[in-house]
Amino acid sequence: MQANHPYINKDDCYFLLKLIFTLFNDLYLIK
Repeated sequence: MQANHPYINKDDCYFLLKLIFTLFNDLYLIK
């Protein structure tokens, strides 16, 4: 059991959300 090896930690999750938000923002700007 490795408890110190989470699949997604909070910083990665926040970064992914920010990245997805930026991508959607770019898509809306292109339209």
